[in-house]
Amino acid sequence: MIKNKELIHTCLHHLQTLSLGERITFKTAKKDREISVGRSEGGGYVVLENGFEHRSFEVRSEAELKKILKTLQKIEFPRSNQIWVKIERG
Repeated sequence: MIKNKELIHTCLHHLQTLSLGERITFKTAKKDREISVGRSEGGGYVVLENGFEHRSFEVRSEAELKKILKTLQKIEFPRSNQIWVKIERG
């Protein structure tokens, strides 16, 4: 588990080590809402939102990724202090 305010930093740190097909998932304590981020083939990122809303985003740069994560963090984890982290490999 990590603190909610560490979500973006943790995501960017772990994305450097992930390869294509792997992803990092953040969930609430009740595990009813989640945000997943993985690498895409074009060198960008795929962001999946599954909770209050169900959407997916294709992001090309790290700056865009930070902006989307910050927005989704406010929507999906508004009152959460602790967030579960899971790294899904292969």
